Amino acid sequence: LTLGSTVQWDVSFSFLHPLHTHVNHMQLGPVTAANQWSFLPGWHVAGDWIDTLAAPGTVPVYIRPERYTGKMVVHCHVAYHADSLGMTAAMAISGS
Repeated sequence: LTLGSTVQWDVSFSFLHPLHTHVNHMQLGPVTAANQWSFLPGWHVAGDWIDTLAAPGTVPVYIRPERYTGKMVVHCHVAYHADSLGMTAAMAISGS
């Protein structure tokens, strides 16, 4: 990742492994019936800023680091998974 540059991630299976990011939030992309909980209409709204995503289907999110360079931890937000599998990813953020 690079400061000031937006990257799109297409996140799948977050209903089983909620994606959690540290340091930088994600902005939700288009929300459709395929990636919205039918029993929670309006829970996800395109443009919302979030740090944890749990949704059916595939959800596009945008990440744009603004200030921090270094490592950004990304992991499953199910405590047992994070504890037993560890913090599974660290994204490196470089200067612009």
